[in-house]
Amino acid sequence: MKNLSILVACLIGMLLFLPLQTYAETTFECYFIQEKHKGGKSNQASCSMNPEVIFSSSMSAHSPTEHCDVDDAYICWDYLDFKVTDHWVGWDDKMSFSAEAKISAKKDYIKEGKSEEEAEKLASRTRTTKYMYVVLNHLTQTSEFRFSVSTNQYYKEPKKQIVQLYSFGDEDSLYTLYIPMLSRKAILIRYISDEDISWIRIRFGKCREMKK
Repeated sequence: MKNLSILVACLIGMLLFLPLQTYAETTFECYFIQEKHKGGKSNQASCSMNPEVIFSSSMSAHSPTEHCDVDDAYICWDYLDFKVTDHWVGWDDKMSFSAEAKISAKKDYIKEGKSEEEAEKLASRTRTTKYMYVVLNHLTQTSEFRFSVSTNQYYKEPKKQIVQLYSFGDEDSLYTLYIPMLSRKAILIRYISDEDISWIRIRFGKCREMKK
């Protein structure tokens, strides 16, 4: 029994002094921006099985066969300083006027009696709101593809790539972020629903892996 006690004590001592193994945390920096010039890509669309309900208003009726509604880029929201870790996702949501909206707003301020300088300042205002969410799940998966859209050709052998898929959010908002590691061209989706209808809001962006 005495020998057994000595052995247990030695094992505990060895465990206490063993170096702890650490794992590097994957971190990405992304951006999801809107083109602010006239005719630019708004980079934000909403899609639903019931578009005629979700996207119709008293002013216009949306076709039931057009599942998605693409936002205009009149007032813009850019997702900047978008950070992704294994534990949280956060970004700055910056609101600003597009070039077209800025000209229109400036004219309206001048009509209200503002000076040229005051109107320019008001039309150039921005507003930033910070968001941060807990990562609910992080999946790393290998995927295959056999066709190149850029060359319009099939590969002789399927190519593989690693993809990262994050789920994050809270009781009010639920998101997924898809990052293919070859192009790093990410897809951000927000899921929304009520008692009758569900829909999504989707954005496209670019990510890069942060070096530690």
